[in-house]
Formats: sequence, C-alpha cells, structure tokens
Amino acid sequence: MKPTIIAMALLLVSVVQNSSTANISQKLSRSHFQFSVDLFKALVHQDENSGTNLLFSPYSVNSVLSMLFLGTSSSSKSSEELRAVLHYENMSYVDVHNAFKEIVNVFDDNYYDKKVRSVNGLFVQDGVTISSPYDRALREFYHAKVEHIDFRNADPSQTMGIVNDWINDVTEGQIPQLLNGPPSKDSKLLMVNAMALNAKWLNSFSPADTFNKGLYFLPGNQRLEIPMMSGRHTLPLGYSPEMECRILEIPFTQRRISMFVLLPDDTEGLNRLEANLTADSLKLLFSTLKDEVVNVRLPRFRLESEVKILDALENIGLSDIFNPQNSDLSLMAPYEQIHLSNIAHKSVLEVTENGAKGSSATYASLERVGTFGQKYFEVDHPFIFLVWDYYSGMLLLMGRVIHPESIGDGAESK
Repeated sequence: MKPTIIAMALLLVSVVQNSSTANISQKLSRSHFQFSVDLFKALVHQDENSGTNLLFSPYSVNSVLSMLFLGTSSSSKSSEELRAVLHYENMSYVDVHNAFKEIVNVFDDNYYDKKVRSVNGLFVQDGVTISSPYDRALREFYHAKVEHIDFRNADPSQTMGIVNDWINDVTEGQIPQLLNGPPSKDSKLLMVNAMALNAKWLNSFSPADTFNKGLYFLPGNQRLEIPMMSGRHTLPLGYSPEMECRILEIPFTQRRISMFVLLPDDTEGLNRLEANLTADSLKLLFSTLKDEVVNVRLPRFRLESEVKILDALENIGLSDIFNPQNSDLSLMAPYEQIHLSNIAHKSVLEVTENGAKGSSATYASLERVGTFGQKYFEVDHPFIFLVWDYYSGMLLLMGRVIHPESIGDGAESK
C-alpha cells in the first residue's frame, strides 16, 4: 500500500474518534435533507410519464454513498462529486463520518429495537483486497457487513442467494428477494442497503372505524375503492397556499418518528407539488404545523418499490465513481482500479390501523367541517409522504402514492 494512503486512512481511524460532535450531526441532517429532496425529484423525473408509486429510503442511500466517500481520495473528482451531491461542502471529511457514527449509535438505542433496523453491506469480488484501515473504519462507523463473493466463477443462483438471504433476514421477510438476477461477472463491488420499519402509531386507528369501500380518486377521473381508516385525533396540521398543499404529522409511539402526509389541494395537483418541491419550500410547509383536533381518513395500503438509484444519482451530478477508468476508491482498494457497478435498493411499506411496517382531499381550504366541527384531512387522492426520525435527523422513508395497493379486501378500480 502506498505510504500516503496509509497515512490518510490511519488519520481517519484516529481523528474521527476525537472530533467534537456538538454541531456536526445538525450539519449532516441539513445536508441529508437537501440530498433527500434532490434524489426524490430525480426519481420522480425518471418516471414522470409512468404515474407509478415511489418508495425509497433516503437514509439508506445516503449511508451507502457516505461509505463510498470514506474510500475516496480527498483530491479526486470522485470525492468532489460525492461531496457536492451529498451537500457536504460545509463539513470536513472527518466530520461526515463522525456524524454518521453518532447516527448509527442512535439506532442502537433500545427504543428502536424491533422498530427500525438499518443495515449496510459491501460485497467484494474474491481476490480484490480491501485495505484494512478502510475495513475497520467501515465496520466501526457504519456497522457495515463486508463479505467476499466470487462473482466470476460461482453459480449465479448461489451469488444471488447470499445477498438475498441476508436481506431477507434483516428485513424479517419483508424483502425476500432484492436481486432479481445475478450481478455481472465483471463486478468487483456491490453495495446493498436495507431498512426495516415496524412502528405503532402514537394514536392508533380503530379497525371498527375503517370503511372498507372508501373512495380514492386517481388522475384522469378514475377512482378506486380501498379500505379507508378513520379517526379523530389531536395532530399537527398545516397548510401552504403557495404550494397549494396541506400537511399532517402522524407520530409513532413516543414521537421520535413521524409520518408526514403532503396532500395537494386537488386530485391533479401532485405533479404541480412535485415540480415546486424544494428543501426550503418543504421547511416552510413544516413551519405551518400546529396542533389541531382533526378528523383523519387515511388509506390502509401497501407499497413496494425497486428504484434505479444509479440513474437518478447520475441525473443529480454523480458519474465519476461509476466509471471504470475514472473512479477513485483508492482508500478502499489501493491495488485496484475499482468502480461502483450497482446499488440495489428495494423498499416495502405497509400502513395499517396499528402503525407502519416497512423495509427502505379535493379541497383548497384547510377548514373543511367534519361531523364534530373539527378540521378534516381526507387522504383520498395522490400524495407525498415522509417518515422522519427526530433523534437522528434522518429521513427513513420518502415517496409518493398514486395508486395505493390495498391491504385486506383489495382495491377495485372504477
């Protein structure tokens, strides 16, 4: 190994542990929020004409890219692109990884046991040497699994099985098959991320109040019948006339994690909301939240989504690290010209009366009068949602629901 690489890698291992963490976690949270919105819009742009649902874990993707950032030389174009895409301009190399260590430690808290499980994995071609300092740093700061696989000579089904079995175990069967086909025999590196969420609402919905034939309106004057949960709770509610959007926060137990539902004013308003969505506009929308007694109607639904992360990342400025000739991961593999060949990412989310289980209104006024005179929030047309963890400052899940898949009696298009 080159002496400069040894020095830089050991600097990471020794200095990260001593860096102050007073403000860096907040800096990372702000950077992460901006990156999450950028990635959401890039993923939406990829499928702008398909009208499909979308679900992904910004935290998981951010973790993988930061692990790659850990392996780049600070003067390389690969490092510069990752820093720009992840909005790390105001953070030092050391602070980024120190902050992630703090976040990983947050998820070790007993509160998250069985509620949130997030893991990262690095699968490396046999014969490719990963530097010992990088390996140690990866395990310490990201709690990542590192495993060697023979992509070239092993039975393709065996290679798939190793990855899929691990993901199936981590997500407790929610994602039994992440890889639908074997990795390329030319692969030297495969990074995989998975996140499982299984949390109960702070205020659950009574199954007795669920209307099994609730109406949900789709673009193009279509509608479907879907189980619609209902309840009356005191919840943070907000509205932005500029965004033509309402927002409702539905917290999970202890209010450490919340789901935010962004509901456009009308059935055709999702595209307009997505076009105008920025990190700043979203923060302004959050600032309008205040506790109200609300009559809530929310579909009982399931989402499953496998997204093309690499294409979206290229659209927001990341390309060097995917290029076999230009990629610089010299702190990860000093003897190899290595590049990232794939990021496999699949997410599942179930929203029911008890809460959410996952693995990554047609009215312009806020004041709709319900049966008891309280405000009304009826999620009966396409919407955006976010699952935010307050303690880590990370977006665990983000997506949009256009055509919800029902849990239970099934959704029937009309």
